[in-house]
Amino acid sequence: MLNFLNPLIVFMVSIGVFLLLLYRKVGLGIALTCSAFLMSLLSLGISQTATVLMETLVDPISLSLIFASFFIMLMSVFYKETELVNDLTRSLGRYIKNSKIIVSLLPAIIGLMPVAGGALMSAPMVDVEADKLELDNAKKAFVNIWFRHVVIPVYPVTQ
Repeated sequence: MLNFLNPLIVFMVSIGVFLLLLYRKVGLGIALTCSAFLMSLLSLGISQTATVLMETLVDPISLSLIFASFFIMLMSVFYKETELVNDLTRSLGRYIKNSKIIVSLLPAIIGLMPVAGGALMSAPMVDVEADKLELDNAKKAFVNIWFRHVVIPVYPVTQ
C-alpha cells in the first residue's frame, strides 16, 4: 500500500514517532516496538508486515532467543530476591577491598561466558556493588557494558 515511500522518509518518521513517545513518557520497550512496527508498515505494507510478524512468531531461532532472554531475566530477578547477589559481592569483598575493582570485575567475569543476555545476568551484581560507590544508573549501565565487553579482542569464544 504505502511501500512507495522513500526509505529515508520512513526512517525519519519512525525516529520522530519514537522520540515523541519518549517525550510523552511512554516506556522504552513500547516506544521501540511501536516505531519499529510503524517503520514496517510504511516500508512493507500491511500484508507483508503481517507475513513477517507471523514468520517471526513461529521461527524456532526467534522463539529460543525470546525464551532464553525471558529465563535469564527471571534468573536475575531470583538472584535479587534471594539476595544471592549480595552474598556474591560480599564474599568477593572479603578478598578484594576496593569496590571499584569489584564493580569492574563482576561484568568482566560474566563477559567470559558466551551467553545471550549476559547484561541481564551481570546487571544485578553491578547494581549492588555500584550502590556502594553511589553511581547513577547511567554510570552503572556504562560499567556493565564496558567491562562485559573488555575481553572481546583477546577472548576467542566471544565470536
